[in-house]
Amino acid sequence: RLHRRYSKAPSCFSFPHITFTTPLFHGLYYPGDDPFWEAVDLWYDATGDLEWYDPQQITTRNGSLVITLDSTDTLQSGLTQGSTAPFTAAQNHNLNYRSGMLQSWNKFCFSSGYIEVSVVLPGANSESKGYWPGAWTMGNLARPGYPATTDGMWPYTYDSCDVGTFPNQTLKDGSGPAAALHSDASRSKYNNELSWLSGQRLSYALSYLPCTRAHAPQRLVMSGSDHPGPSTSVGRGAPEIDIFEAEHAKDTPLGQVVSMPAQFAPFSADYVYLNSTADQWTVFSPNVTRPNSYKGSAVQQAVSGIVSLRDDMFQGSGQRFTTMGKRSRSQLSFPRVLSTSQALSTGATPRTPTKGT
Repeated sequence: RLHRRYSKAPSCFSFPHITFTTPLFHGLYYPGDDPFWEAVDLWYDATGDLEWYDPQQITTRNGSLVITLDSTDTLQSGLTQGSTAPFTAAQNHNLNYRSGMLQSWNKFCFSSGYIEVSVVLPGANSESKGYWPGAWTMGNLARPGYPATTDGMWPYTYDSCDVGTFPNQTLKDGSGPAAALHSDASRSKYNNELSWLSGQRLSYALSYLPCTRAHAPQRLVMSGSDHPGPSTSVGRGAPEIDIFEAEHAKDTPLGQVVSMPAQFAPFSADYVYLNSTADQWTVFSPNVTRPNSYKGSAVQQAVSGIVSLRDDMFQGSGQRFTTMGKRSRSQLSFPRVLSTSQALSTGATPRTPTKGT
């Protein structure tokens, strides 16, 4: 596993205010090929993916990024431009699918602003199932696909000294709080416990005193210690804000949707967020957007809307590029600047986390 401590925050090009007027994608994305993007070569175990992410699955065509999802069932070469089939599971790390994930980690970051993508989604039409394409951002202190960097970092965004920083959000002796020991909004596979996270690795600290007496002494962070800046007394983490994650609708029988969530830790009781007033929660396009009934699980709390998709934006039904984006703001004054990097991928499987200790 990667070393768990950082002497300083990872460096990257940060663009809080910039407009790109030319295509960002122009070639191959093996390590060293591009200053802003890199295709990963790994199995994404955080969600138990069915595919291996391979750099050769990512190319460009007519100025657009192309991510190709291949299967061992494809026995003829050249059926799709960019396909690397045929191949066997033995040639593909014992997995039956091969796809691509492009990351900007430690290369292209931004602290706030508006970012958008224009995409054609995989599948025959809006009734296609089994895919999980996405474009999303994560705090640059964690690198997607490298669990030693995300453990205790994702999806934390917290700057307080309390039980929220503890493993599983429970006291050392396991006596409470009651809302962490049992949540009706959690799931049976998590024993209806509120959190299975391992605790915030880089928690808030004041002066030279430890934040609090948590389960694991190695998680106590003191000012001046091996803690990423710009201030060593500020709680750090890697929250996730997604531009989109696409899937077939679960709350209606027809059509595909995208969820546009922000994912955070620690969690509130039953994952409930403030939504009783327009200042707290507003849907600006109710004709296509609705609140997501999913508010979280033992590994994430999510604030999300669901947007219905048109049928002509899929590979087999029009291939119409459709624009989706997100706008986020952070406190740009020292020391609470959040930098995020991007990941784009295609593939699908249910999330299968392990419980923190």
